[in-house]
Amino acid sequence: MDITLTLKERLLLANQYLILEKLYPDEAEHYAELRKVVERGYALEYIDLVEQFSEELSKEDCLEVHDILDMHRALHDAYGRLEDKSGINADEIRFQGFDANEETRQYVYVGFLLHDQKRWSESNRDDLNKPWRALPRYRKMLTKWGRSADRYHLIREDIVRIISED
Repeated sequence: MDITLTLKERLLLANQYLILEKLYPDEAEHYAELRKVVERGYALEYIDLVEQFSEELSKEDCLEVHDILDMHRALHDAYGRLEDKSGINADEIRFQGFDANEETRQYVYVGFLLHDQKRWSESNRDDLNKPWRALPRYRKMLTKWGRSADRYHLIREDIVRIISED
């Protein structure tokens, strides 16, 4: 990643790092080092300024995660309304999470949505890391969900169709 900073950006960052040095004495040495990198224009070291940043998750990928959680909410709500739950495994409609090794960005994002923002409470669980790739299955389920007459008021047949492995 190549980072370039204008003189104005360097000035603003240097001042912010100076403020952080004063606000957080226990971390002052770290902020002083970053300030020096910016003040002196050590472009090769600019990468240190963003070392804690994650790789960007596109808007489309974020919306896909939202859709997956919305689908699981619709499945959860529909399952809760069923009088006859026979033949439907509750675990199959429950959001299972993502593979933290292979679907890292989605895994971290869904943790942010569920734990930090406290959204989709019916999908919140302690263990969101699954040892298998979940996206291929979720994408098939999303396609089936999209064919439902009313995606947010599913009937028994919709649930069975969406969770089926075919």
